[in-house]
Amino acid sequence: MTHLSIIITTYKRADMLVALLKQLKKQGGNYNLNVMIHIDEIGNRHYKKLPQIINNLNFNSYQVTEYKHGGKPGYWKIINEAYQQLKNHKYDYCIQLPDDVQIQNNFFDNAIRLCNQLPNKATCLNLLNDNRKGPNWTPVIPGKYNDEIIQTGWVDMCFIARPEFFQMLNYSIMPVDRTWTVTLNKSSGVGKQISERIYNHGLYAYSVKNSMVSHGDHESVMHPGERTTHPLISNYDINTVAAGVASMPQRIKSLKDTVSSILPQVGKLYVYLNNYATTPDFLLNEKIIVFHSAQELGDIGDVGKFYACDEHKGYFFTLDDDLIYPPDYVSRYICAIERLQRKAIVTIHGRNYDAKPVKSYYKGHTQGYRCLNHQQDLELQVTVGGTGVMAWHTDTIDFDLSDFKTTNMADIWAAVKAHKNNVPIILLRHSRTWLRESPNYDNSFSIYSACFRKDKVQTDMFNQYLVPELIKSKK
Repeated sequence: MTHLSIIITTYKRADMLVALLKQLKKQGGNYNLNVMIHIDEIGNRHYKKLPQIINNLNFNSYQVTEYKHGGKPGYWKIINEAYQQLKNHKYDYCIQLPDDVQIQNNFFDNAIRLCNQLPNKATCLNLLNDNRKGPNWTPVIPGKYNDEIIQTGWVDMCFIARPEFFQMLNYSIMPVDRTWTVTLNKSSGVGKQISERIYNHGLYAYSVKNSMVSHGDHESVMHPGERTTHPLISNYDINTVAAGVASMPQRIKSLKDTVSSILPQVGKLYVYLNNYATTPDFLLNEKIIVFHSAQELGDIGDVGKFYACDEHKGYFFTLDDDLIYPPDYVSRYICAIERLQRKAIVTIHGRNYDAKPVKSYYKGHTQGYRCLNHQQDLELQVTVGGTGVMAWHTDTIDFDLSDFKTTNMADIWAAVKAHKNNVPIILLRHSRTWLRESPNYDNSFSIYSACFRKDKVQTDMFNQYLVPELIKSKK
């Protein structure tokens, strides 16, 4: 039987650690697993039940080591101790993981298979590809090694390696200069050190082309500055991602900005053109499917963004034609969807209402959360989510045009469908400037501008269809 040692470092993420351990146990049946957990805080109450949980999981062997909290400056000491402990174990491969990742299907089989393809046993394979294109820590420019592996010049602390790799490192990590670790936008320096030591031995590091772990969209405790520049968002199969947007002729210029920002991130884009006489040239792309209202269902307003969502299996994003989406928009949303185990719809715009009839849909909410010019620091559930910044996986919920009983009230009808199916709508964290409004957008044509002071129809629909669902959910 193949022996695997698994090193996991953790700090204030006991729940994520336990979820990861359960995944490892579930997939590790064909392997002898030795799990080595390193907690960066002695006596942290959140880890109190960890020994009992590990015992119940029944790993072949395990070891838990606690340290006086050293944070980023002390991380090298933890890794040094972990490697010193590893020296005393029998193992064929060692996998090092942070506490905040989820492993994908066939994780062990695929990681070992690809590790065996490396040209030298004294190197390692990064298990997460964060799509960095340039050199990092060494002069090596990333390039293709084979169809599944990329040759890189850096090591992230999420990798698989054989004993020869740790022997090359002499099972030790040298002290990291504090002038490096105390800088906010710098990493711990351990990955940098290992990368340089590999390079100085005349070797390359390697990375999987398609990530074998998913890293969430949560804030990094150790590297908040570094992760702002290099977020550890894993790549995804673009063919599993589709988006839908509706537009009117008055917004042709802002639609162009929207399409330009989102198209590189999706495999397919459905565009419903309400009352357009012709198809704009910028929509002539093999990834774009255009629907003209005159040949379809007529002017259906914002419902058009849902027009073809029932034809897609995978991740679906609904968009607004006045927004410019950031380059990591889709990847961050997918990470959140997966972190929530495909049990929720996600958005960054929403409202919360009490479960009672409201006097005004636009003015009667108890809390409102904007996607623009607003920093959202907490993740929470909302009653109604903004469909212009919404996404879900079709394993979670299937929207259909029959769900939308009126035009220009897509947010309400999407919320009705979600609540009927007991699917929560989760508002994600985001910075104030992450999403931008197109400078070519004329807001005089917005639904909000038209209805803010005369929202009787929206209010009646909300009270008739959504309030009963809210009351039902609270029983």
